[in-house]
Amino acid sequence: MSDATLEAKARQLVSLHHQVADDLALMFAAFSTALGATRIAPSLAAPLLVGGILSGTLALRAFWLRWDLIDRLAQDRDAYSIAEVRRFGERSASQANRLLLASFARHLAGGEPGEIGEKLVRLAGCLEDGDMALMPDCAVACQHLLLGEGENGGGSFADDALVRLSHILAGFEPRTSAGAPAAGSENPTAPSRETSE
Repeated sequence: MSDATLEAKARQLVSLHHQVADDLALMFAAFSTALGATRIAPSLAAPLLVGGILSGTLALRAFWLRWDLIDRLAQDRDAYSIAEVRRFGERSASQANRLLLASFARHLAGGEPGEIGEKLVRLAGCLEDGDMALMPDCAVACQHLLLGEGENGGGSFADDALVRLSHILAGFEPRTSAGAPAAGSENPTAPSRETSE
């Protein structure tokens, strides 16, 4: 992803953040005014209430768009120069989340014979191993694969599951004594582009 694209995505996150805050402020103002209008000007209460509901709906939409954008960006290692994307990926790679994903992997492995089942068991073991670091973008890819993104309606994995599993497994590496990935590994956290003000 080019620097120009990253800058544009960072600006989009800031814009959506402001939109959520502004719409929530309008919602609370409308609801408060509607409450007061019930005593002073009852005829205005209903329109103000409708305006508050509309503002809340717009805030929810902006919040979803922002979350979805972060989730998509977190699958691209270049995007980890954006602070909120990096935080999202780090939460995905946390040991608590890894243990949850490991339980999903073991459950799915029971219904997947052959190489996919074997890789799922191996993935579960790596997720449970606290001595192995997992690259944040691979942790996000793991979430998408195990929590439904890699499954079709019949309950079996899609054709590209082996490729995706191999990519995720390649994201594990031994931790150093300080808890970070081993020296020489690729670090996804480039200089930060802050996305909130």
